Amino acid sequence: MLVYHGCPSPEFGAAILSSGVLRPREEPGRSLLSPIAKRVYFTTELRTAAIYALGGVFMGAEPGKHVMRHGKEGFIFTADVDPAKCIPDEDCVGFVLAESSRLDDPVSPYSDHPTLAAALRAEPGMAMSLADTIGRAMTANQRNLAEEGYIAYMAAGGKRALPRLSERQRTWMIEHGSNLSHLGEVKWQAAWKLDKQLCRNLAHDGSNLLEVATPCRAARETLPDVPSLRLVSAVSVPAGDKSLLR
Repeated sequence: MLVYHGCPSPEFGAAILSSGVLRPREEPGRSLLSPIAKRVYFTTELRTAAIYALGGVFMGAEPGKHVMRHGKEGFIFTADVDPAKCIPDEDCVGFVLAESSRLDDPVSPYSDHPTLAAALRAEPGMAMSLADTIGRAMTANQRNLAEEGYIAYMAAGGKRALPRLSERQRTWMIEHGSNLSHLGEVKWQAAWKLDKQLCRNLAHDGSNLLEVATPCRAARETLPDVPSLRLVSAVSVPAGDKSLLR
């Protein structure tokens, strides 16, 4: 299964290029948005890869300090993962609960997960099944705040719900646009370096991301040699906290 991994930090990108692998953090963080330990996070959508490589939703925007706060360059990596070792991203699990409460509305043009949102509307039976399983696993507070759109509680509640999902439900989410996480480190297959000054040239859906970015044929050809870093974030962001991308 072809997937993408975005990284907004030149330092972390250099470490990934040098090591040849994407490594998860070993211990769980304390933040509600901290990634699950020992898992590397991926997406099947170029839009999401662009968001993580830029450090925010900056496609088509003018570059500024807010775009450069993690460094002037971001990176995109591709990998081939075994779906059997993957589970849906906990953020997406919480998103399913929130989205299932508004299936009669069109998909928002600002949706974080438009493909998944559209699939839920196309298969309302699966949407209701997922929402029931997820809602029962969350605390009442998590459920209420997730349904109101608070991403931190989507993630926290999603972590609680993941063990309750059936194999069929997990597979359906992954096949219909959910971000995902893989157990253990993953070798990357190809890499691109993105000059964040070029964010204005990116399509809002990220479809031209790999045309705007520059291919990295080998780490030593594109970046100076750096010591191997112990990556502390499953999404390759400096603080190991996905909240900085929100």
